[in-house]
Amino acid sequence: MSDFADWLVTLVKALFGFVWDFLIDVAVFLLEQVLLAISQTFNLIIVPCFMSVGSALSLGAQFNKVPSYVWFFAGHLDLTGCFKILSCAIIFVFARKLLTLFQW
Repeated sequence: MSDFADWLVTLVKALFGFVWDFLIDVAVFLLEQVLLAISQTFNLIIVPCFMSVGSALSLGAQFNKVPSYVWFFAGHLDLTGCFKILSCAIIFVFARKLLTLFQW
């Protein structure tokens, strides 16, 4: 009788394992669909003409107008590292605000 009970317990454990794996797969599928919908929504946004590549007002054209000495000092001041630290701080603040449900 104990062999039957052990077999039944392992069967129930396996069943719960299969259900758990199925729910994880469903959650991953739903997250994938939500992210796909968000990315398709962003693809629907039309790029303004002043931001296009051939425009004189594009961001690349504006960066080309910056003098070389500004790029020299930006490189030596390590502004990229400064902006990385600043962006990490902003992300931390937003994540803390989100995790506490906007209650401080």
